[in-house]
Amino acid sequence: YKITWTKKKDKVMGLGKYQQEKTNAGVLIALMAADVDKKIYLVGYDYHSKSKQVNNIYKGSVGYVGPQAKAIDPQNWIKHTRKLLNKYDSDHEFIHVGKPIPELEQMDRKYWSNISYKEFDERIKNNQSVTPGFLLAALLWPLLISKCSKNGEVNIRKFFRSMDGVLREQQKLTAIPRKFNSYIKDIWVLQLKLHSRIKSQPYKTLRHPRFRAAYDFLLVREQASGDKGGLGKWWTDFQKNDDSLRGSLITRMNEKSDEESSKIFGFFEELR
Repeated sequence: YKITWTKKKDKVMGLGKYQQEKTNAGVLIALMAADVDKKIYLVGYDYHSKSKQVNNIYKGSVGYVGPQAKAIDPQNWIKHTRKLLNKYDSDHEFIHVGKPIPELEQMDRKYWSNISYKEFDERIKNNQSVTPGFLLAALLWPLLISKCSKNGEVNIRKFFRSMDGVLREQQKLTAIPRKFNSYIKDIWVLQLKLHSRIKSQPYKTLRHPRFRAAYDFLLVREQASGDKGGLGKWWTDFQKNDDSLRGSLITRMNEKSDEESSKIFGFFEELR
C-alpha cells in the first residue's frame, strides 16, 4: 500500500481493529507489531531533538513541517509509549535503538531496553533480519501490481517498465537510498521466477543472492491474499537439502498444465 497523506474525501481505511486507537503513528505501528511478535525493535524513535529544530526524517517533505520548524515537545509521544509498554505482559520485549530516552529508562527492564545503532547492526548481521529494502519492496508492491494488471492478469512487459516509475514516484515522498533500488527490483523480479517451476528454472532461482528475501516476500503475499495453491509450501520443500525430493517436485510440476507451472503469475486476491 502506498503511504502518503490523505484527506477525509479519500475515504482511506485498512487499519481494521486499530482504527479506533488514539495514538501517534510510531506507537501505532509498534502496537501492530506487538500483536504478531514478542520482540519489537523501535528504530527511529528519537523523541528528543538535538537542537531547537524538528528532529524527524520527514521534515521538509510534502505534507510535513519544514526543515527549520521548531522541535516538537516529546511528552505526548512518551505518554503514549508508556501506555504501549503497559499494555503487554512481561513476555514482550521492546528494544529502543539509539540514544536512551530518560523518561522511559525507569521502566521495568523486562519490558524495555536500549541498544546503540552499532549493536543493532551487529544483531542484523547475526540474525539476517529484515532490511529497509525488503519493507519498501513489500509496501510498494500493490502500487506496482496496480500499474501492470488488468482483468485479473499481469502484463509482464508493463511490469518491468513500471518498476522504475514506482520507485521515482515514492522518492517524492520518502528518501530511498540508491543502493536499495536494485535490491527492491530483484525481489520484485524474483516473484515472477518463483511462479515458474519447470525444468532447471527452480535451481537457478534458488542460487540467486536475493532468493531468501524473495521467498520471504512470497510467503507474505500468499498469506495476505489468502491463497491456498501451495506455492509457498512448494518452495519451502524445494529448499530442503534433498535431491530426490527436488527432482520429484519438478517432475510433478512438469506433468501439470502450463497454467499451474509457469504462465499464470500473481495471486487472485492481489490482482482484483
